[in-house]
Amino acid sequence: MRNRSAQLLSSIFNTDNWLMRVCEKILDLVTVNLLFLLSCLPIVTIGIAKISLYRTVRDIRVNRGVRVVHTYSSSFKREWRQGLVLGSMELLVSAICLVNLLLLRGQTALMFQGMKIAAMGLFFLLLMVMLYTYPLVAQYEQSLPGHLQTAFVIAGLNFLWTFGMIGFFGLLVFLLLGSSWTIVFGGMFFLLIGFSSLAYAQWIILEPIFRKYDGLK
Repeated sequence: MRNRSAQLLSSIFNTDNWLMRVCEKILDLVTVNLLFLLSCLPIVTIGIAKISLYRTVRDIRVNRGVRVVHTYSSSFKREWRQGLVLGSMELLVSAICLVNLLLLRGQTALMFQGMKIAAMGLFFLLLMVMLYTYPLVAQYEQSLPGHLQTAFVIAGLNFLWTFGMIGFFGLLVFLLLGSSWTIVFGGMFFLLIGFSSLAYAQWIILEPIFRKYDGLK
């Protein structure tokens, strides 16, 4: 009986059991989520922060005992130039599209309808490309134009996955804005672990897609 109790305690506190591994990954995801939020405070650094988030989450997914703060800060310092350009590009195009849609939302003339469709199409194209560009920058060494071109090709070749991920993110935003309660609890979730857990889930989808890209490369 005593031996069984000892074995039970040993299995519970063994760092190699599944429960401890899950707890370790959750703690790592909470830590990197906090780092991401802090590094996004000046909005112009959001591109650098997203690259660092994807790179750190990828390491958390693949390895154990990841030095989260060191990995994130190293990536932030190394990728600041590409991240700054990429983030500024994303913010600028998003702002142009959204301002266009807001200014023209009450207009019904054919020309204005065409402008609204063009703005929505450009915004959707931006989402498609950026969905793959940040993870590509986090995983591969390549020029920024090369990353953008590769992201465009991969997004087109895997359109069902691309459309599914964009649709999921859109549905998530819609549900979060559904009521004051969902806004509060959704905000708490994203402050705690939301961004890093979404990046983790996205890597589950992207890893087999990128393996196909590795084969072509």
